Amino acid sequence: MEMFNESLPCLGCGTPTKSRDDNNKPFCSDCKEKLADKKAKEEVQKRIAKKIGNEGVRKCSKCGSEMKKITYPDFETLLEDDEQEFVVIDKCPNCRSVFLDNGELKRIAKIIEENGESGGSSGAGFGTGLILGMAIG
Repeated sequence: MEMFNESLPCLGCGTPTKSRDDNNKPFCSDCKEKLADKKAKEEVQKRIAKKIGNEGVRKCSKCGSEMKKITYPDFETLLEDDEQEFVVIDKCPNCRSVFLDNGELKRIAKIIEENGESGGSSGAGFGTGLILGMAIG
């Protein structure tokens, strides 16, 4: 973090600061950290949006509700590791049914095998439970 002689008000909070961001704009260390967190979240959101692509909306085959797209592992886990492989899953918010595209079950199993069960808010054991449920049918 480069320091300057002149204090300017931080663009985030107004606190006088001598530090500058990469664009030479005055940001205190707290606001720079918040800005970096925001950028990291935006990058993860872009990765997820790219993977979803043109998938479209699915209706639950069990109850007809519009299914919600979730990731396995969850967003917070992806934020911690920007190279973490993930799968986009369709999950019904009403009856909790799950729809997997071709090959996604194998990819979830591979993620669990390589990283352990860390589903985050998807639920500890979500991936393993999904695999067992599909296996016993």
